[in-house]
Amino acid sequence: MEGQTPPRRFLSGVDICMQLNSTIQHSIIQTGDDCISIGPGSMNMWIQKIGCGPGHGISIGSLANSLNEAGVQNITVANSVFTKTQNGVRVKSWARPSDGYARTLMFRNLVMKILAILSWLIKLCPDNSCPHQNSGVKVVETGIQYKGTSSTQKQPN
Repeated sequence: MEGQTPPRRFLSGVDICMQLNSTIQHSIIQTGDDCISIGPGSMNMWIQKIGCGPGHGISIGSLANSLNEAGVQNITVANSVFTKTQNGVRVKSWARPSDGYARTLMFRNLVMKILAILSWLIKLCPDNSCPHQNSGVKVVETGIQYKGTSSTQKQPN
């Protein structure tokens, strides 16, 4: 393919799956993708003092990759700054049945600078083929505390 630029593929800065009792702190992550991605089976994580962006932000998921999927539990993101990120913090889930879950999530003392979309529950639906289908992932016991600016008026849902 002479004269064509290959598609650009971004990778998460820190990609975590099936991890227990972890701490990520005092880091600047600028990837163009997720600064930190926390996948199924991850529990008891403390994330603090992160400088994130540009990119997507910090993501729980993608979840609901399968029907029988391990959950994500007891995740705290604190005292961090998001600059020019798409979502800041978010939970991503495929729009399909799953017995997975995300619970006891705490996002606190977060500063959002020039955020594209202030939304933190994201349903993934390739090619818009499932607009009326919900995710089976249960999201419970969450808290979010933030301040900052967004380029849209949409509030966290």
